[in-house]
Order: sequence, then C-alpha cells, then structure tokens
Amino acid sequence: MTQEIPVEKVGRISQATLWLLITAVISAALSALCHTHLHAISRFFFGLSTLLGSLAFLKLINTLSHSLPRSVARIIHWIHAMVFEVFSLLFIFSLRFFFKPKDPIGNPNGRPILLVHGYCNSGSVWIYQRYKLAQAGLGPIYTISLGHPFRPIHEYAQKVAQKAAQIAHETGRTDLILIGHSMGGLVSFLYALELAPPNTVTDLITVASPLAGTHAALLALGQNGREMRYNSPFVASLNQKIAAEKHIRLYHISTLTDQLIIPTRSALVGNDATRQFTFEDIGHTALLFSPRLAAALTYWIKKS
Repeated sequence: MTQEIPVEKVGRISQATLWLLITAVISAALSALCHTHLHAISRFFFGLSTLLGSLAFLKLINTLSHSLPRSVARIIHWIHAMVFEVFSLLFIFSLRFFFKPKDPIGNPNGRPILLVHGYCNSGSVWIYQRYKLAQAGLGPIYTISLGHPFRPIHEYAQKVAQKAAQIAHETGRTDLILIGHSMGGLVSFLYALELAPPNTVTDLITVASPLAGTHAALLALGQNGREMRYNSPFVASLNQKIAAEKHIRLYHISTLTDQLIIPTRSALVGNDATRQFTFEDIGHTALLFSPRLAAALTYWIKKS
C-alpha cells in the first residue's frame, strides 16, 4: 500500500496533451495548404500530423482508462509507457551531446540536493527535474556524472563522497538530500550508509531503483550489472543495512509499468506507506521527464 500524496498515479489531460493536439491540427492544415504544389512538404506535414495526433489520442485514452476494466486499463498504461519511453531514450541520448549541467542551480540558501543518475547515463538526464526543483524554490541543486558505465557500485559511491565533500565545502552545510534514479539509488544508499560522515545525509529518495535487484540486470554488462541482479549478494547485504537505518528519512518511488525493474516491487523497501508512491503509467526513463515525479519529490522535500 502506498500513500495518497497529492500526485496523480495516472496522468490527467495535461499541457503536453493539449500541445500535441494543437500541433497535430496545425500540421494537418499545413499539409492541406501544400497539397496542390508542394507534395513532398505536404506528405511530411501529413505524417507529422498523424504521429502527433496518435500520441495525443494515446494520452487521452490513458487518462480516461479509469472508466475501463482494470485489465484493459493496465494494457493501455503499458502501451502508453512503452511508446513514450522510446522518445525519452532518444532525448537522453541527444542530451549527451548538447547539454552539460552547470552546478548549482536553485535556492542558494536552502538544503543542498544531489541528483545521482543511473546505469549508462550521466548527470545530463536530470535537466528537467533539476529545473522543476529549482522552480519550486529548492536547492542549491547539484548533479554528478559517475563516469565509466561498468564499474563496481562502490567506486561510484566513492565519487559521490567526493562530490558531497565539495558541496559541504561550497555551501557550509552538512544536511544533504540525495535523490537517485535507477542504479543511482543503490549508489546513494551505499554512500549514505557506509561512507557518509554521521548525520550528514538527512533524506534519501530513490526513483525506480532496483533495491532488491532486477531480473533485467541479467542482460547488463559490468560488475555493477551483476550487483544489480535480483537478490544478488550485493543487494541482500545493502538491504540489511537499509533495514537497520534509523536516522535518514527514506522515500521510494516505483512505477507499475517499469520496463527495467522486474519485479516492480523491487523499487520499494520497508513497510512505511507514507514514504512510498507508485505510478501506474510511466516508463523507467520517462520518469525523469515527468512533472508528476517533480511534484512528488517537491512534496516530500518540503515536508521533511
């Protein structure tokens, strides 16, 4: 059971849906205007209109799925998650070439926040969430790029330790909030529970993290991939330490349509429903670009 925080588990009609509809109509109009003389351009806009209109329709059906049988709604949620996951992956790939995050952003006088990315990614994946957190008045907000994608998780935790020391030096504060996506949640936990000086991490939020491992990691390369396997010795040992932790506020977010965390319950540990939340229609990577995730993070951070 998860807590009913003021965030929707299934997306409502949003600005993104409205923009998809508007641009689909505009593209259809341009296709019609160019049809007589500019056939190639007309075909382009027709294809664009069809694509955008299909995406808008999918979002609308996903929003209205609550009125359908649960089994049908789950299928729609999965289709929605898979389709928009493709666009999220393409966007993340392009971010590597066009975006290098500059630290910090947000409120310079608040509690520092460090965002830790997942497997085979970099700090650039946080472009949307860091903006939304800063817009909510939180910060200063920092990111980290862990480097080589196939190292042991302990090596990444040591890099987080170096970044945390830098943040403490720059801000003069020792009340760090850690937010980790996917493998970044495991990295954050390892740092907070084994390497961090006492009482320097106040809150730790994991987002779609394989806290009990994932069967999908059977396909992952590197020692970190082996460490993330379901019920691996690494995650078993880490979960013992998590269960014994009494001083850090721990929060966990999962999604029922996570393509990489298998089983999805692996992203939740403990029995405190007030610090857990599960989405129903967002993919593993698409979470990083979800305004609903930003709302959940903001809610917990401001409440803590």
